[in-house]
Amino acid sequence: MIFDDTIAEKTKPSLQAKHPIQATGFHQSHLKGKQVWDHQFLAMVISCGRIVLPYYIMVSTLPIPKGPAYGLCDSWFANEKVINAHFKQGYHLIGALKINRIIYPKGIRIQIKDFAQYIDKNEVHLVTVKGSNYWVYRYEGALNGIDNAVVLICWPEKAFKNQKALHAFLCTDTELNTETILNYYSQR
Repeated sequence: MIFDDTIAEKTKPSLQAKHPIQATGFHQSHLKGKQVWDHQFLAMVISCGRIVLPYYIMVSTLPIPKGPAYGLCDSWFANEKVINAHFKQGYHLIGALKINRIIYPKGIRIQIKDFAQYIDKNEVHLVTVKGSNYWVYRYEGALNGIDNAVVLICWPEKAFKNQKALHAFLCTDTELNTETILNYYSQR
C-alpha cells in the first residue's frame, strides 16, 4: 500500500473572478521548486511486483495480511494516526520523516537534524540502494507518539554530515534490516 500526494496545476483566477475554481490553493511543486495554484490529491495505490493499481478504499477496510505487509508513505503521512490505522489492520509502515521530528536517544528529547550532528563516521555504515550509496545511522527507540520504531538517518556517500543532504526514514517493523527498509521505501 502506497500513499502519495500529487498536484494538478491550475491557472490562478484574477481577483475579479466571480466563480473561482473550488478547492484550489497554493501547494509546493517539487518539479518547479516553488508554490503553484492547484488542486492537491491524495492517491492510494496497491503494489505487487510490477503491478501498481489505484486503491481507493481506506486503510481500515484493507484485508488483514497473511504475512508481513507494509504501507509506504512520504513524510506528510508518517504520523501517529496513520501508523495506528496500519497496525490495527496488521500492517507496518515505512515512510520518510521530516528532519525536525523528535526522537529520544538515551531518553533525551532531540530533533533528528540536531542529533545527526553528533553522529560519527564509525557509527554509520554504507548501504547501496538502486545503485547509489548512502551513509546510514540506525536508531531504534521512541519518537513522539510512537513507543518503538526504527529511524534511519541517511546521507549520500559524498555528503556525510551535510544537513542539506540529510534524510530520515521510519519503519515500525524493528525486525527488518536497514537495507531492506530503504529498498522497500525506494519502491514508493
